[in-house]
Amino acid sequence: MTVNNTATDTQPPTVPALSSAIAKAANQVDIAWSSSSDNVAVTGYQVVRNGAPVASVAGSARSYTDRAVNANTTYYYSVRAFDAAGNYSGLSNSAQVTTPAVTSSGTCPSPTSGAFTGCYYNNASLTGNPTLVRTDQQINFDWGVATPASSITSRDFSVRWQGYFNFEAATYTFNLMASDGIRLYVDGDLVLDRWRDQPAYMYAVRRSISAGAHLISVEYYEHTGLSTAHLSWQKN
Repeated sequence: MTVNNTATDTQPPTVPALSSAIAKAANQVDIAWSSSSDNVAVTGYQVVRNGAPVASVAGSARSYTDRAVNANTTYYYSVRAFDAAGNYSGLSNSAQVTTPAVTSSGTCPSPTSGAFTGCYYNNASLTGNPTLVRTDQQINFDWGVATPASSITSRDFSVRWQGYFNFEAATYTFNLMASDGIRLYVDGDLVLDRWRDQPAYMYAVRRSISAGAHLISVEYYEHTGLSTAHLSWQKN
């Protein structure tokens, strides 16, 4: 007679740690977390928004994109791990994020502080009134063949982002990637001009900046291929 003395798995995974929650757009929040461990294996992670589960992803996942959110709304996110036996870890730490507001049509408003005022045009020349105006926390977009919003065309659109940001006195490297054209201005001075059709290409430019608030402006257009636009900077 064979005796099965394998104990039932009752040990839950360790609690994961939520590392970021970023409102990429009025209708998109990206969250990321660190991995959990388990005595057998972590099967997946459950994403919790405002106290209710909204999705489950594989155990190999470390991020999730939530596109079922509304503009100008505050959300609270956490995650928990689970194993094949149905044991759930405790909830991770909670992260709060507020999606930007969306304003349809009208003129391009003044730049905001600590974020970008994004004015989106249904042409590649930044002309006329913008079709969409919204606040973008950062310029970090990979739209591919999609569009920034349902009101924006999938080809031949352009964006002007402007925002005031506080800097320490130092030399900074500005890193950009774009397909197609992109321009970077610091306090109205043209720092980078690559206004042309091109596949996704990365640029790095250095600029000495004094202490205080400075206006960072980016102009971008999409015409061919997959659309992408990125900007970041770091102190040297």
